[in-house]
Amino acid sequence: MDKPPHFRLAGVPVRIEPFFLIVIVVLGVGAFQGVFLFSWVVIATVSVLVHEMGHALAFKAFGIQPSVVLYGLGGLTTGRGELSPGRSVVVSLAGPLSTLVLFGLPTIAYAGSVPHDRATGIVLEQLLFVNVGWAILNLLPVLPLDGGNVFASLVEMVVKGKGRLVGNVVSIGFAGLAAIWASQAPERFPLMILAGFVAVMNIAELAQRRSEPAIGPNGQLAEAQRALVARRPDLAEHLARGVLATRTDPSTAAWAAELVAWARLWAGDLATASQVASAMPGGSQPSRAFQGAYSLAAGDRVGGVAVLAWSFVHEPSTPAKLFAAMVAARAGAVGEIVNELLLLDPVHGRNAATELQQLLAYAGFPHQAAEVGAMLTGYLGPTHPPSAVPDPWHHTRP
Repeated sequence: MDKPPHFRLAGVPVRIEPFFLIVIVVLGVGAFQGVFLFSWVVIATVSVLVHEMGHALAFKAFGIQPSVVLYGLGGLTTGRGELSPGRSVVVSLAGPLSTLVLFGLPTIAYAGSVPHDRATGIVLEQLLFVNVGWAILNLLPVLPLDGGNVFASLVEMVVKGKGRLVGNVVSIGFAGLAAIWASQAPERFPLMILAGFVAVMNIAELAQRRSEPAIGPNGQLAEAQRALVARRPDLAEHLARGVLATRTDPSTAAWAAELVAWARLWAGDLATASQVASAMPGGSQPSRAFQGAYSLAAGDRVGGVAVLAWSFVHEPSTPAKLFAAMVAARAGAVGEIVNELLLLDPVHGRNAATELQQLLAYAGFPHQAAEVGAMLTGYLGPTHPPSAVPDPWHHTRP
């Protein structure tokens, strides 16, 4: 969590973005009014927070300090550290099961055993919809839902390195069936749109996976790239340094060196990342994507956002952009980058923002990808001139 938390709950920093509350209100306006709209907002907000706290407490149980942000279309719980597939299953299940056990099942028991008036019935329906309906939806084996992450982790335990791939394929199948079913009735149109969005995210992730370059001896650099996407900077650095230790062409050596710098950056070792980037083979310089990501990680938010926006518009599609998207997501700067993209160039900037959305989905940041989609949907055009893009390397040297 790059922005300061609003409060702490059980030692977990929590931040609630205004846009989260706006979305909750919009979802309830069509169905509820007056006091029932208020009860809807309270129930939905508390339930989503409890859901995310379930994930957070599971993270803490495994020795990882988490943080929670409620924004846009839901919540996001992150923690710096690695989880085995088995532990990842526990963390994923902890969210929906928390609301189901704490709120959903007691509501079912109460509603079926105690007579109640109309007002109480509406509140009970809200509790059931959020804490049972949403929980069941979240447990479907569809990425990026919790159930999809559980399914991918279980496959990973059986077939190492294939969990996410199989999860993408199954998710596209489920989304396609859901879209066909939803298309049979006009009132299911929102579900059809949601299913289409899920299918597009998973298709984009598969396309990105296929486009990964297999460069370097025996594809070691491709493996290093996948290791970094899997949040294993130690393995990524080991593989990239192995390529540097062999005789290879200058462009491959330069990319291997930059991969080492990316691994050190992701691990939080900014000093080593800067040293490696400053002494790349053949006097080459790292990509603008790395330079902007380094600035962002080093605390130069304005410069980092500006350089990353320039990179997404002007640099070719490379794994460096993928890693930059990951750093931006962890820094909570995705929204700022999208704003800068649309100000830099309304046409090419929008294309770049779409690419950023696809990269975020591929790297396992579905909530940030959804945030970009929401921003693009509501974009009407620039209202003021873009900020100047500074010399990127000026912002990346400590």
